[in-house]
Amino acid sequence: MPIRGYLSNKSVRRLLVLILILAIGTPVVLYIIYHHKTDDSQVILEVNKNEADMVLKNFKHTMNRNGIDVWRLNAQAAYVIESQKKMIIEKPKVEFFLENGNNVYLTAQKGIWEIDSTDIQVSGNVVVTQNSYTLKTKQLMYKHDQKQLFTQNSVKITGSRFDLTAGSMNIDLTQNKAFFDNGVTGLFNEAYSF
Repeated sequence: MPIRGYLSNKSVRRLLVLILILAIGTPVVLYIIYHHKTDDSQVILEVNKNEADMVLKNFKHTMNRNGIDVWRLNAQAAYVIESQKKMIIEKPKVEFFLENGNNVYLTAQKGIWEIDSTDIQVSGNVVVTQNSYTLKTKQLMYKHDQKQLFTQNSVKITGSRFDLTAGSMNIDLTQNKAFFDNGVTGLFNEAYSF
């Protein structure tokens, strides 16, 4: 007996609607789950370098405001993607110039420099140093207009006076102050005073 004998027109329509919902819904659900689980550091690594309009080896750039150096970027390679107004940078090293002369140094595996805003996002073994302090995290963002470094990832800071861990962090380079949040724990040296 043919299949039509078992299914009414109404059943066939319901089956087709169910198949259509599954065909459209499954990729949407998988995208939402994948997008939620990935962090920006993975997105940076997945950028297709073949889209680059220009490749610059041993790239160096100094950001200057009103005749004063704000930061200097060195990268092993830079891939310029003009259509997206960004530059993918490999092995970035950034030096942030502070008024008091205690400059901040940042290194990472990969990064994105947004050309219009001059914001920088880095990921992969991110290390920030200043004087005797070292901060480590997996991803970090620099907002140029605010002169701030921040991350929503866990950070670990080690230094001569204390060791500290936190779930997120914000450093104001203008005031040379750091703010930590989300499960802050630390060990302080006996000689440390507030």
